[in-house]
Amino acid sequence: FRSVGKHLLQTEPASPQALREVHTYLAEGGALCRAGRRPKGAPPSPHAALLHPVQMNHPSDPWLQEEWGEVLAADGRPQDSVIHYKAAAILFAGGSVGVEAALPPVPTLDGTGHLGLQQRLEAVQRCYASALRLQRPSSPSLCGILQAQHATLVYLVTRAAEHGNPPPSLTAAHQQCLRDLADVPGCRPA
Repeated sequence: FRSVGKHLLQTEPASPQALREVHTYLAEGGALCRAGRRPKGAPPSPHAALLHPVQMNHPSDPWLQEEWGEVLAADGRPQDSVIHYKAAAILFAGGSVGVEAALPPVPTLDGTGHLGLQQRLEAVQRCYASALRLQRPSSPSLCGILQAQHATLVYLVTRAAEHGNPPPSLTAAHQQCLRDLADVPGCRPA
């Protein structure tokens, strides 16, 4: 990581420049620096130490929420990571250029544009898949994750329908989520 970026992250984590530095770091493979599980009480990995102050100061950034979920999952904290994956999915679904211009756009991680509807759907699905992989099939929180996924997909379908027909990939994801909900005993859409 560039020393200028590291200094900026440590001294001004709330700045827009720090957010851009972290996005650049992640886009250039910073996630490869994510450490595996550490013993309780061990100091944070260098990756976590760089990321956390900026993530705390930019809670509405979906990329940071998703990466912090990954950090917590790698650290053996599945329930905490699920919270961040769900937050990231909701933030990724928050709006789409060309579909719902009134909602804030989500920039691409490399800063070259904004996510379109298909990219948002992929990010939402990726986040929920990460949350679901941490759950045992009999886990009580499995239903809650699926319900949150369903609510997010309904939101995206509704927004897309306001501007024409939802793309087939979005409709398919919604239908698959309904099937997944039906497979969990006693679990219904929220």
